[in-house]
Amino acid sequence: MGVLYDLSFAFFVFLTGASVLASGASLGYQALFSASDTVANWNVIAIVGSYVALVRQAGVCEIYRYLTARTGYRITWSLY
Repeated sequence: MGVLYDLSFAFFVFLTGASVLASGASLGYQALFSASDTVANWNVIAIVGSYVALVRQAGVCEIYRYLTARTGYRITWSLY
């Protein structure tokens, strides 16, 4: 079960990183070839926002993994 957990987490990180890099590359490409500076500025904001979201999600996952491994108690996020 631990191997499956680690592999699924690594797969999640890989897919998330690939999607962030692809979106950043496409927005950067669009910013280079757009006629308007306003569009380029919004693209930079979108790229920075996506990296901030990625770091936040990775941090939450790492805290969750640490607490689960440290306490042995599986934390549930259910609201009901």
